[in-house]
Amino acid sequence: MDRGEDLKFVIIIIPATEIAFPTNSNPGVGSVAATPKTARPSSAPRLGHLPTGNIITAIQWYKMKWNRHLVLGLE
Repeated sequence: MDRGEDLKFVIIIIPATEIAFPTNSNPGVGSVAATPKTARPSSAPRLGHLPTGNIITAIQWYKMKWNRHLVLGLE
């Protein structure tokens, strides 16, 4: 088996400022799954996920927000 078939990539882009991410205003709130976007968000912080076996233009983009998580399980 070619191990390259199992590779996934996650891209994290954060702003180059002193305060890269604001403090969580709702620290006690449970996390919910983030919804992917087809277009890259225009400003950081953002995250991209390239599912296994796809080309670079298939990146699923997410605007990073507190109390959100990605589901990166098996496809």
